[in-house]
Amino acid sequence: MGYRRWGFNLSYIGGLWFEVANDYIATLNSYIDGHIEPWSSIDYDHEKESAFNVDLAKDLGGICLDITDISPPKQRQVEPCDVFHHTAGNKFIHVKRSTLSSGLSHLFMQGTNSYELLVGEQESRKKFAELLKPHLADVQIDTILNEIQNGQMAISFVITTHKDVSKGALALPLFSKISAYRTLRTLNRYRIPARISFAPDVS
Repeated sequence: MGYRRWGFNLSYIGGLWFEVANDYIATLNSYIDGHIEPWSSIDYDHEKESAFNVDLAKDLGGICLDITDISPPKQRQVEPCDVFHHTAGNKFIHVKRSTLSSGLSHLFMQGTNSYELLVGEQESRKKFAELLKPHLADVQIDTILNEIQNGQMAISFVITTHKDVSKGALALPLFSKISAYRTLRTLNRYRIPARISFAPDVS
């Protein structure tokens, strides 16, 4: 929450008040809104996010990779994505329910971390290939891995929310806007198309 005073916005984050220039907030909103993609798949009408991911994969014709792992040996679990939509340009879809700052920060970090592991770690690529084997032929998997290393992929962040999905960046708290802005700019430097979508939560 927050209020405006003399060209500044006072925002309450993590128990502390921060004074942020309104032109900076406008920059965040504008940049994020420029990366928003209208949602065209199923609504969230599920008890658990995992069930939504399964149905989303079915609706898109993708592969559900929720609660899987591509981390290098002796490292903590890192999911490649929640849904992998290989027929849509190798799209890695990351899903998070609600617009709470803590969950969204993890969402955006997951997008960049999984990308960096897939591009930079051979063991992570091997794990990813094993996850795809029950669904795709070996020749398809080899093609996908080569395409990913050549930057032929996209990343989609899907946020399910009870809020008006037409609000765009205004639906996000300031802390999450900063995280989203940083993540989108990082992926842009890698020349990886990245988009944010808001899926209606009708549960």
